[in-house]
Amino acid sequence: NVLVPFGVGAYVSWKLARQVKVSLDSRYEVAYPPELLREHLDFFAARTTWREFLARYPTDLVLAPATAPIVQRLFDESRWTAVYRDDAYVLFARPGLALPSRDRRGQRLIGTFP
Repeated sequence: NVLVPFGVGAYVSWKLARQVKVSLDSRYEVAYPPELLREHLDFFAARTTWREFLARYPTDLVLAPATAPIVQRLFDESRWTAVYRDDAYVLFARPGLALPSRDRRGQRLIGTFP
C-alpha cells in the first residue's frame, strides 16, 4: 500500500501494476470517495490531521514530493524511515518495514517512458 500524491498515482499504479496498491489516482471521481482527495491534500500539506490519516488507512510506503511540507514532519515527528531520496521525491517506509535505503540526490537521473 503506497500513499502517493494525486499527480503520480496513475503512473505508479500503471508502472507497478499488481505489485502495489495506490492510495489515489486520477480516477478519483469514480473510484474513490470524494473526501479522499481533500484528505490527501491535507496530508501532503502536513495539516493537523496528517497522523490520523496515516492511522486510518493502511500504508506501507509514502511517496512525497521532496518539497512537500509532510516530508519534514515525517523526518522530525515520526518513526517513518526515508528509504529513497532524489531531488524530486522521498520514499518513506512505515515503522518495522526494513528496506535498503538509497540516496540519489544530486545525481542526474535519466529515465525512460514508459
